[in-house]
Amino acid sequence: MFSNEKLIPAKFQAPQLPTDLVVRTAIIDKLKKNTDTPIYLFSAPSGYGKTTAVIDWLHRFELPYCWLSLDEENDDLNKFVHYMITAIQRVIPEFGKEIDDITTSSQEISSRDYYIMISNALDALTHDVYLVLDDYHFIRTKEIHDLLNKLFRFSQQHLKLVITSRKDPPFPLSTWRMKNKLTEIRIRELKFNSREIDQFFQNQDHEEPLKDAIKTIEKITEGWVTALRLLSISGIHKGHDQKLLSASSMKSDKVLLELVHGMLIKQDPQVRERILRMSVAAEFDRELYQLITSQEDERSGSGLEFDEFIDILLNSNLFLIQLGEGHDKFRFHHLFHDLLLQNFLKEVPQQEIRSIYGKVALWYEENDQVEKCVEILLKLDQKSEALHIFTKRRAKIFEHSEWQLLEKLLLLFDKKTIDGSLILGLSNAWWYVFKGDINGMISMLPNLERQCLEAGLLEINKGHYLGEINVLKAYARYNFNIDMLVCLDHASTALELLTQDNLYAIGVAWVFYGGALQALGKSLVAKKDIMIRLDASSSPVVRSNLYLILCYIHWMDGNISELSAVSSTLINLGQSHHLKEAEANGYYFSGCANFAKNRRTEALRDFRNLYDLRHFTLMVHRFFGSAALAFLLPENDTDELADLLKEMRLNAMERGGIQYVGFVQAITAAVNWVKSKSPESLQWAMEAKHLPLLPMSNFTSNPMLQSFILSSSGHKDHVERALEILYDCEVFLKKHNNINFLTQTYVLRTLAQLKLGEQKAAFKDFQLALELAVPRGLYSTFLTLKYEVLSDFLQTSSLSSDAQKFLEEILRSLRFRRQNKKPILSRREKEIFELIRENLTNKQIGTKLYISEKTVKRHIANIYKKLDVHNRNQAIDKAELFSL
Repeated sequence: MFSNEKLIPAKFQAPQLPTDLVVRTAIIDKLKKNTDTPIYLFSAPSGYGKTTAVIDWLHRFELPYCWLSLDEENDDLNKFVHYMITAIQRVIPEFGKEIDDITTSSQEISSRDYYIMISNALDALTHDVYLVLDDYHFIRTKEIHDLLNKLFRFSQQHLKLVITSRKDPPFPLSTWRMKNKLTEIRIRELKFNSREIDQFFQNQDHEEPLKDAIKTIEKITEGWVTALRLLSISGIHKGHDQKLLSASSMKSDKVLLELVHGMLIKQDPQVRERILRMSVAAEFDRELYQLITSQEDERSGSGLEFDEFIDILLNSNLFLIQLGEGHDKFRFHHLFHDLLLQNFLKEVPQQEIRSIYGKVALWYEENDQVEKCVEILLKLDQKSEALHIFTKRRAKIFEHSEWQLLEKLLLLFDKKTIDGSLILGLSNAWWYVFKGDINGMISMLPNLERQCLEAGLLEINKGHYLGEINVLKAYARYNFNIDMLVCLDHASTALELLTQDNLYAIGVAWVFYGGALQALGKSLVAKKDIMIRLDASSSPVVRSNLYLILCYIHWMDGNISELSAVSSTLINLGQSHHLKEAEANGYYFSGCANFAKNRRTEALRDFRNLYDLRHFTLMVHRFFGSAALAFLLPENDTDELADLLKEMRLNAMERGGIQYVGFVQAITAAVNWVKSKSPESLQWAMEAKHLPLLPMSNFTSNPMLQSFILSSSGHKDHVERALEILYDCEVFLKKHNNINFLTQTYVLRTLAQLKLGEQKAAFKDFQLALELAVPRGLYSTFLTLKYEVLSDFLQTSSLSSDAQKFLEEILRSLRFRRQNKKPILSRREKEIFELIRENLTNKQIGTKLYISEKTVKRHIANIYKKLDVHNRNQAIDKAELFSL
């Protein structure tokens, strides 16, 4: 068949690492954590640094490896096996000698026979070896795929397979994932982040680009190292005028324009035509390819098949990116897509351009890609058609909480069009509600109401729009103006006007109808009306909002058992009907119920689940859930807490408005006060306004947190100010029937009175709190008071038997926590502690984790503090005691 002389030695040599290597920390960390998997797949288009990442990993950890660079010549079973065996022999000389002899003989060997022989040879291995198959995308022969698939059907004891490929090989990747046999490094890991881009340019010419340009460069290049090298050649990153560092300037740079132009000239005319026409689509697959190229095929009488076209682009490195694991969905790299499109618009006749765009828009609509459809229609200046498509999809957007899609669609229309359209203006108002800018929503209402009235209420669907406006007015009255009678009137009007095709607005109207009744002291009336509606409604969207308002009512009334049951129903409804917003809201109230019962582990689980779904629910709910998570996290992970508070601050400043900024300040102050009695927290509490403006569904509130900090400081003036705030809160909470927060108010007043030495007044407030809490099961409210205080009240006071049992349950829980509390180390602290066990110095730890020695010392100090020790040996002994 062929002899050993035909082997190409260079194929067995791994390329040298580049001199400007940027350490890919995230990739290295991921590979370090997955040392037990037998298969490693590096899958991404050309130019993303797959090979470099593999070599760096193998060298960094001194792993024994054999290398095989593949090309079209290896796409033959015998040649492939011959090269693979020879590659392994470079590390293990005696491996597979008999197989090697067969591959160079004239015998015809099947993949099954090769599988048996190679399996036997692998059984004889005594130590690990990593087989790297570089550029596996050149392999198309099914027998080769079958051979490797059979070899790794069961994990090999010592052979590790490392594959780099521009597209996913036809292996059972899902099965391998499920069995934990596969570690994947894909575009998301291979993309350079802003830190790595900064380091890349420093490595190139020791000159940093302007710091403000890094994010722009990251966005435009998508972290593609090939694109970064092109920008480095063009020198555009060195510009000192910030205007030059825009996306448009990068895409119009002469180097990039010449690159694309040169690339197109070199292509076969038919390939070139296809590339230009496919640039019309942001993404494309086989069906869209055939649709766009059908006219050209009819004209020429011949065509280029989809698979052939894709192979040409991938093998020629023509800026193509594969989407997902399949082999039929692609897009051009964003940096070059617009440049290709410019060439298309210059070279193709206008009539054909409009024809292609029209076909693509229709295809997008039929395939439920409404954003792309609307974008193309607006490019063709077909605003009425674009608005028609938006209106058709609108109800589904709200019902399925597709808020990000709503934002993208609204951004496609200019401000003048939105202001002049009732449907777009109303949708924009709902988007403001989602992102938390209620003042912005309120400012839109007069113009929307005027438009609605001018259109005439008797026309089809116009009353339905006025119903939506009344829902939004009810929202404003409930949460900000806090006028419950007017809120009830708006919600009732909305329910009369809304038609059955606007299920989301109907559901929200019921939320404010029930919420207003509860706040007016008519919870029984609200629950009765809601139950009647539940029996009559089959819509999951409406039912989810009805369960949501039941949760509100039970939470405000402090009925925790009922809250647990209804929140579970809401979670199940959301999961079974794929209503993410309903599921998120269910987790919020389930967490509230578990927290009230002092089930902290279950509460933390619920609030984490809510956090994972935060992009599907309104900002107000995200903030409540994040606040709850912040109060539960200090005992678990200080790093995560810091990240959470940072995210809340950014969201508040970018979208939420002044109310949310104040809320984040309160949460941050309270958390830092609990952790370390922070002076900044006390300063906030002394200066913050204490208007008792309490959203009805909140997990906590600014006045409660403010009075807690002031009371627990112990300073007389601070405590007296806390009492002043709490008496104002009592009046407000009684007026609006908020039993839950009223209970908290009495407990905090107990704390304040004790600080002032007013024992009788403290016990009076304590009894008021017990009267509300005992029948409702509000346990966690009393955890603000110390164990000794609760124990003293139990022993020295005359309490009812129910109150005594209630306090004994709280004390039993506190005793258990005291006895079983073990130190919790953060993720980074755990990593450092493992390296302390290995007896590494601070400097060595810093080098291994890519952090400074000063940072290592700070983390070690935190570890000592948490473990209550003074040196490394004591820390190791204490960790063994707690089984850390």
